[in-house]
Amino acid sequence: MGVKNPPKRGKEARVERAVMALLEHSRVEKAAASIGLSDMTLWRWMQEKDFQTRLRATRRQPYSQSVARLQQAFSAAVTTLLRVMTYSVGAGRQSRASRRLRI
Repeated sequence: MGVKNPPKRGKEARVERAVMALLEHSRVEKAAASIGLSDMTLWRWMQEKDFQTRLRATRRQPYSQSVARLQQAFSAAVTTLLRVMTYSVGAGRQSRASRRLRI
């Protein structure tokens, strides 16, 4: 049984919502309005090092997951190509496999 994280309250919860709003909206004004903050409050938070660090980390997460998925797919593609080459099932299948591997 794992330890649950306590629900975030106060400024910490608002900062978390602000980070998500900035990822969803193209303008600071829209992000602030979507969570009920003033533009100036969000702008001030964006000047804080901790906020900047949290925002960067949150932005990187989907990118890192995408890179990991690509690495897994590439590994599977190479394995398939090697299997096809080893069993010499036919030139047509081998050719298709090598074309898929080209980027």
